[in-house]
Amino acid sequence: MNILLDHFHESETDTNCFFTLTDGEDIFKWHCDIQKIGMTETEIQAELEARIEEFRCGIYRKQYMDAIIAKEEQETDLQAWQRWIAGGCINPDETVIEKKKWKDTWK
Repeated sequence: MNILLDHFHESETDTNCFFTLTDGEDIFKWHCDIQKIGMTETEIQAELEARIEEFRCGIYRKQYMDAIIAKEEQETDLQAWQRWIAGGCINPDETVIEKKKWKDTWK
């Protein structure tokens, strides 16, 4: 998995970041707000890298909106998502959740 800051701009209270997250063959263009201003591009990139698993889980949530993810002990959120997907995207009630097509939030 890789994340790359594409561009950003500051408001009065935060920094709006637009990035590309790549996971294998999947490429996602998404955005986030960092609750700081005055950051350098290097600092913003480091913040994005520190939060890459959070962003990937957020993308999974948008693709599988009705998913019920039960996290096991010692498992990260990302590992729980990956296990659930590898298991066939099946909720505890046996409902199979279809993957929604990703729509980039910016171009």
